[in-house]
Amino acid sequence: MEIEVKYKGEEGIDLFAHPLLAPFLGPLGETPMSAFYYDTPESGCAQAGFALRLRREGPESVCTVKGGGMQDGVARRVEIEEKADTLEQGVQALLNRPDLPESWRETLSGPFQEKARMEFCRLSALFSREGLTVELCRDQGCIRAGGKEAPIDEWELELKKGSEEDFDALRRELEKSLGLKGWEKSKFARAMELLA
Repeated sequence: MEIEVKYKGEEGIDLFAHPLLAPFLGPLGETPMSAFYYDTPESGCAQAGFALRLRREGPESVCTVKGGGMQDGVARRVEIEEKADTLEQGVQALLNRPDLPESWRETLSGPFQEKARMEFCRLSALFSREGLTVELCRDQGCIRAGGKEAPIDEWELELKKGSEEDFDALRRELEKSLGLKGWEKSKFARAMELLA
């Protein structure tokens, strides 16, 4: 289960330097990423409630299916990943996973076509305090879909270890201090808007 909250990147806001987070952050890393999103010609993945992605993360390539909902600005999604150099490799590995939702299996038989692609740079650091570990990221780049483009500029907090209660307490305190609200649009949702 992926649990995360996103915020729009806004000029003047630097969460890496925020006093609630900065004293507990590890080293800052930088990772170039390119992501390709796929669906069947009949949009079967979207209809089944999940997204299919092949993403290059620096030297590694990972195939992912994810789906789920949003509540109070926080995304809670099923997310299953397999290392793979190609979409075909990744889909086969995902189909071998016993934890893959049964309702997604038929759609993953394909065929697939590219729907959107994204290029961005991720700056990230791990926040660790009293049993809570959260990945703090800033993504900046571009979404391309349907011959259109949209910028990527967002912050993300993802729970890696610890309780949801502690994660919620941290993000609520952060939101109160900055007057922020969780941004309820994923990169994929924004790409789909470009195709509409």
